[in-house]
Amino acid sequence: MHPSRREAITAGVASLGAAVLEAQEPPMKIGIVGLGVRGTRAHVAALKQLGEAKVTALCDIQPDRMAQVNEGLPSKAATYFDYRELVRDPNVSIVVIATPGWLHHDMALAALRAGKDLLLEKPLAVNYREAMDIVREAERTGRVVAVGMQRRYSDGDQLFQGALDAGTIGAVRMIVYSEYRGDWAPATWLYPDPSTGKATPWRRLAKTAGSTELEFSIHALAMVTNMVKSPLERLAATGGVVHYKDGRDTRDVVGMVVDFQSGAPAKIAYASDISIRENRIVTAKDFPVG
Repeated sequence: MHPSRREAITAGVASLGAAVLEAQEPPMKIGIVGLGVRGTRAHVAALKQLGEAKVTALCDIQPDRMAQVNEGLPSKAATYFDYRELVRDPNVSIVVIATPGWLHHDMALAALRAGKDLLLEKPLAVNYREAMDIVREAERTGRVVAVGMQRRYSDGDQLFQGALDAGTIGAVRMIVYSEYRGDWAPATWLYPDPSTGKATPWRRLAKTAGSTELEFSIHALAMVTNMVKSPLERLAATGGVVHYKDGRDTRDVVGMVVDFQSGAPAKIAYASDISIRENRIVTAKDFPVG
C-alpha cells in the first residue's frame, strides 16, 4: 500500500528533524512555535513518533490550539503566547518554527542566541538579507539549523532523484518544470495589515510571504538545483498578478529561465500558474514591462 500524502510529509519532516536530533544528547526537548496545519499535522505528529524526542513547550497566539495539542502529548508541555519566553525556557533544547515566513527572521535569531538548535520551516526568510542574518548567526553560535523542505523527502522526488543519480535517464541538458494549481491555501490565516486595515491571507502579500516562488515554488527550485548539484549563475523571470484582482501583490503567474554555473550544463525553464481553474487566456499585456 502506498503511503498517503500526510504520511509522506510526516516521514519527510521526521527525517529532517533527525538531522537536528542527532546533534543532541537525549532527552531531546522540543519547543514548537506555531501550531497551524504545518505545526500540528506535520511537526507534532512526527515528533510524537520519535522516542528520543519530547515536546516540552508550545507557543501560539490561540490558546485552544495549544490545549488541543497538549491533550495528545504523553506529558503536558509548557504553553506560551510569546515566542521569546519559549526560547528562554531551560527545558527546551531544540526550537521548531512553523510560522508564516515574515516571522522567521526574528524568531530564528532569538532561538540561536538563546543557544538552541533550530528546525525552521521553509523559506529560511522572506529576503536575502534576513536569510544571511540567520546563516551568519548559526555560524557564530555553532548551532544546528535545518530548513523544512519536506517535499524533497517525498517518495516521488526520492525515486526520481535516485534514477537520475544512477544514470538511468542519462545526462541532464535541460529541465522543463511546470506547475498548474488553484489558488495556494486561500483559507490560510488572515494577516491584519496595519497599512490598509484589511485582513488578508498572509500568502498573498510580499511583506509577509516574500513571494509566491518562496512560499510554494521553492520546492520545485530546490528539486532542480539538487538534480544538477550546482548553484545558479543567471536567472531571468517575468510574471505578475494576472488572474486575481483581490489586492494581492504576490504573483499568480510566473515564468523563469535559469542557467547554472559552468560545471553544470543544464538549463531550467520553469512555469507556474496558480489560477489554472479560471481557464483564462494570458496575453503579453498581462505582464509588466521591466
